[in-house]
Amino acid sequence: MRVSSTQVARDWTWTRCYLVESVSSGNSVLIDPSTVDDREREHLRSRLLPGPGRGRVLAVVLTHGHPDHICDAEYWADQLGAPLAGNEADLPLMTDPVLNASRALGRDIFLARDRLDLSLGEGDLLELDAGGPSLTVLGLPGHSPGSIGLRWTAGPGEGPGFVISGDILFQGSVGTDSIPGHGPLWGASLEAEIETIRKRLLVLPDDTVIHPGHGPSTTVGEERAHNPFLA
Repeated sequence: MRVSSTQVARDWTWTRCYLVESVSSGNSVLIDPSTVDDREREHLRSRLLPGPGRGRVLAVVLTHGHPDHICDAEYWADQLGAPLAGNEADLPLMTDPVLNASRALGRDIFLARDRLDLSLGEGDLLELDAGGPSLTVLGLPGHSPGSIGLRWTAGPGEGPGFVISGDILFQGSVGTDSIPGHGPLWGASLEAEIETIRKRLLVLPDDTVIHPGHGPSTTVGEERAHNPFLA
């Protein structure tokens, strides 16, 4: 399995979007493609999207419903002919610019639909090849009610596994439950977030790589040992 990443959405604190790709087939899933203009779209297209002979994008996955992660998701789902996937507990955030706080930040961002093409929940699998590598959905509530992650468990000789974690856990920090000057985020709970991290992420092997929605990647062992929010 190969993970590629790029940063986009300058207006949204450099959100990281990911392409997770099968080495054998080139099939992939695109995660949180939050571009904001044509320049960023071209950057993402040239940096991440598969070229000729590299398979196809099987789904566009949203880790959660905040505007810095959903702002161009429908564009990319349409462009790629791929289903838009995520957890339906976050649909209120995805479809309402008041709840997701984008209006408070000066720009209405929301999905123009009342359902996702593909609903993802705890334990669901995203298969990149028939009978081959797949990603397991982790339910990671706290930063939002429907926050999810995607986990790949490495086989022998394949190196460490990884989790695409959205905004629940960062290097040395955790996801916020409020926006300074604007108040609490809908459905967010710092206590629930830390409980989820302890029960769902810190139980993974220490060398598991955490690929977050912002900032550098880290590992489970690094965060267990040094993250002040988890002391």
